[in-house]
Amino acid sequence: MGVPRIALALTAALAAAFSGSCASSRTATVVAHRGGAALAPENTLAALRQALELGAPCVEIDLRQSADRVVMVFHDATLERTSNGVGELALANSAALARLDAGAWKDARFAGEPIPTLASALELCRGRTEVMLDVKVAGLGAATRAAVERSGFALDELWIGTWDDEQLADLRAAFPSERHVFIGEAPPELSGAALGAWLDGLRARGYCAVSLSWKSLPRELVPMARSRELSIFVWTLNEPEQLRAAIALGVDGVITDRPDSALALVR
Repeated sequence: MGVPRIALALTAALAAAFSGSCASSRTATVVAHRGGAALAPENTLAALRQALELGAPCVEIDLRQSADRVVMVFHDATLERTSNGVGELALANSAALARLDAGAWKDARFAGEPIPTLASALELCRGRTEVMLDVKVAGLGAATRAAVERSGFALDELWIGTWDDEQLADLRAAFPSERHVFIGEAPPELSGAALGAWLDGLRARGYCAVSLSWKSLPRELVPMARSRELSIFVWTLNEPEQLRAAIALGVDGVITDRPDSALALVR
């Protein structure tokens, strides 16, 4: 019996699809770090808008909490570096924080850009991109859940990143079924089976992904993580040669301040 024409066509299409290098058969997700910190003031709605215009499939933002327990999008514990405020963010209420200028330090065209709340950031991103949360302090679980629900953002488009077990316990109580990401560095003293056991421990604690520093990443960790069904993201990659190396290695996502350059590489 001859091979049906439709089968021949399907075989040809599959051969064409998989005829490149291994690296080209699978594309890493580009994650706009702090919304794309090289292109706009970090952790602002302006940065998120720019990432959305570029078509970034995921954006990463940092979370802290104001004195009146509103979850804010901000990286540092203190206000001076990326706003015209002074002192600790945690000691100011959300209304005062909203009046600060978080854009002019980057460029005059961003003057007047406020520090956003998590709810406002998620409302902007809803239905347009995934969001990775980098939770900077413990105790934000309930307030973060409330902000997500208020924004209407889809839970299955959220990645929840934490740095330690205290944060994880709090966020898992608030998000028991969602995607949790370990953020940090692989222990430099571990390799081989010991490194695999470390990954097993993360998986057992409920993480489904790791977000690790590219500079200290053991290259053997990537296939080990994927064999354990752990997605692997690496940060912060801004140079084309770094991005190409990470993509070739087979990571699931590259976290970058330059989503424009990274997207040009993966498209």
